[in-house]
Parts: sequence; structure tokens; C-alpha cells
Amino acid sequence: MTDLSFPRYRVLDVPFNPLTRQATREFCLRAVASDRFHLMVTLGTEMVMSAQVDSEFRQVVEQADLVVPDGIGVVLASRMAGLEAPERVTGVELVQELVEAAQEKTGFFFYGSAPGVAERAVSNLQNQVKPFSCVGVVDGYVQDQEQVLQMIEAARPQVLFVALGCPRQEKFLATNRERLERSGVRLGVGVGGSFDVYAGTVSRAPEWVQKFHLEWFYRLLKQPGRWRRALALPRFAFQVLLSPRRAVRRVS
Repeated sequence: MTDLSFPRYRVLDVPFNPLTRQATREFCLRAVASDRFHLMVTLGTEMVMSAQVDSEFRQVVEQADLVVPDGIGVVLASRMAGLEAPERVTGVELVQELVEAAQEKTGFFFYGSAPGVAERAVSNLQNQVKPFSCVGVVDGYVQDQEQVLQMIEAARPQVLFVALGCPRQEKFLATNRERLERSGVRLGVGVGGSFDVYAGTVSRAPEWVQKFHLEWFYRLLKQPGRWRRALALPRFAFQVLLSPRRAVRRVS
């Protein structure tokens, strides 16, 4: 369960912890040094809306050890409700920050994306950030989940990045958390399209676009096939604007 010392909000009744990137990084490093598995969710606006209709995914978020706001919509909605919400904590930035901060002995496992993407992401991270211990890679097209779990068991990583898209990546981690814990995994986090960004197959929005909170629009222009998913954004905005203080509330 979530650390009770962290503040806890609910946006459209979906829980999250409004932490800074630094506090999130510190949590992750403590998790890696611990003796149990921690499930972390990077909560985007689309994921909030998915949780409204997918009860299994909603339960995963409820039971996660830490849920941080990945989507700018979640942060802005909190501010509109008069609550302190410091910043986004994105999956793509988290990958780099954990690689930078990890000890040499920390083993990372990359699971997901198309064949070859994770390997390129690892190579680029090692060349551009710093050398680190990647103990395993498997693409998201492998159909045999048992095979994937056996590879993780053999590799015994401390950190498991899963890039299968929401909610598949979160459900994988939640369903197999006991087995992952026995395999030595101490931190499991779904990171969406992060591997593609570091592999160079997908470009992240320029900084000025991020500054104006239009990264979602940039991604839609680059990937028009996302238009169905993007429909969640106006639905989220409508519910928040209707009553911000009811849409987002602090619970602890």
C-alpha cells in the first residue's frame, strides 16, 4: 500500500500522490534498497478516465505503493481545486533519473515495446547517460507471459521497467507482484512509450511545447492513430471544470 506519510489526493476518485520528482526519486531508491516489491504507477489523464470504466485497473491503482501525476491535466486540476501539486513526474524522465542515481550493482530489466526498441533504448541510455547494469531485455510482442516471467526470474533485476501501454503494463505488475518479489524485483513501474523515446523511434515534444502544456497535442500530430485515446482529455476537462473542488480532493 501507499506510504501513509505521503500526501494523497483523489482526482475523479482515483488516488495519487502529489510528489516532486526529487521525492519520487528518493522513494524509488529506498524501494530498490528494501526487501520487498513496490508497484509504482505514473498516472496520466487518459489513465484517470480508463479507471472510471475498468474496475480491475482501478483496483491496481488503489493498491499501488506510489501513484505520481504523469499527466499535466492531473496537476492543473489539483491547482484549480486549490491544492498544492508541485509538478509532473513522467515515466520517460523517471527512467533516466533512476539510471543516473542507481548504484553500480543495481540490475535493470526492460520489458516491452516492439522488437529491437528496448535494446536501442538501453544502448543509448548507456552511451548518453551513464553505463549501468541491464540484466535483461524482452520485447512486448512475446506472447508467452510465463516465458517472460522465467526470464525475469533468471535475471533477478532490482528494477523492472514495463512498456506495454496502460493498463496492460500495470496489470502485469499487479498480477505477478508476489512472483516478481521472489525474483528479486524491488521496484516495478509502467513507463508507457519511454523505450521508444530513448531508442529514437519517437521524438518527445520540444521544451517550448512542454512549457505550454501542449505535449498531448504534439503527440497527436505525430501519431494521429491516438485520436481515440485523446477523446479522454476533453471528457476529463469537462468534469474538472464543472466542479474543480469536487473533482480533486485531499484525503490524507
